[in-house]
Amino acid sequence: MACAAALSLVPVHAHAANYPDHPVRVIVPFPPGGGNDILARAMSARLTESLGQQFVVDNRGGAGGLIGGQLAATADPDGYTLFLGSMGGLAHNPALRPNLRTARRAISPA
Repeated sequence: MACAAALSLVPVHAHAANYPDHPVRVIVPFPPGGGNDILARAMSARLTESLGQQFVVDNRGGAGGLIGGQLAATADPDGYTLFLGSMGGLAHNPALRPNLRTARRAISPA
């Protein structure tokens, strides 16, 4: 029991690659110049400065945010794609469009 307690006090260092090790894409589902775009650019500049890796804003406007939303939903789940949506696109579109295509990924139980 004392051995287990002593081992719990030893810090464990996970061996993981530094994140991010290549540019991160920030998808904004609206055209440049709007509120979401301004926020995304300010946030990306601060993250680039803080983490030392480039954060690139990718504006994909159109269809009330559906184009950018679907692009983000189908992106690889590797942590290198961020999505800056709005309440309109995230709440209203699924309610107004019952046949909305969504990304469905198989999730294995852990």
